[in-house]
Amino acid sequence: MNFYLQFSPYEEGKLQQIEKYLAITFPSDYRDFLLQYGGGQPENTVFDRLDQNGSLLRRVYVDTFYGETDINGVELFGTCVRLSDRIPSEFIPIGTDGVGNYLCLGIRGKNYGKVFMWREDAQPDIGEKPTLKNMELIADSFEAIVSGLKPDDD
Repeated sequence: MNFYLQFSPYEEGKLQQIEKYLAITFPSDYRDFLLQYGGGQPENTVFDRLDQNGSLLRRVYVDTFYGETDINGVELFGTCVRLSDRIPSEFIPIGTDGVGNYLCLGIRGKNYGKVFMWREDAQPDIGEKPTLKNMELIADSFEAIVSGLKPDDD
């Protein structure tokens, strides 16, 4: 995978600290990504979600995968903590499309390992409990997103 801006890969001990603090276990494909790449801004930024017949359901743009960095707003752990009251507890934010929406990874329950898009325009009001109503399934795994990224031809 190539990046315009790549963060430092995580060390195993740091990932274990994050998992312990958040009381989660990262899916293996996402853990492997963090250990190898660490996150960053990928060169290929488009993922097309297709139906069973190969027709386009939704085009998703990936601006940044959160990771180990000093850059404010894109550090994985800090973003998880900062958004914990806005995103359902069975998900963590793992990236952004660059316009206020978040790529979220299922870390508990039936959506474990699946990637959803959290839409800012339909988020719950302040004080309301986060629900899935503003979240849309994008891929059945993190690996599907990474392997499916392609250049933005527009």
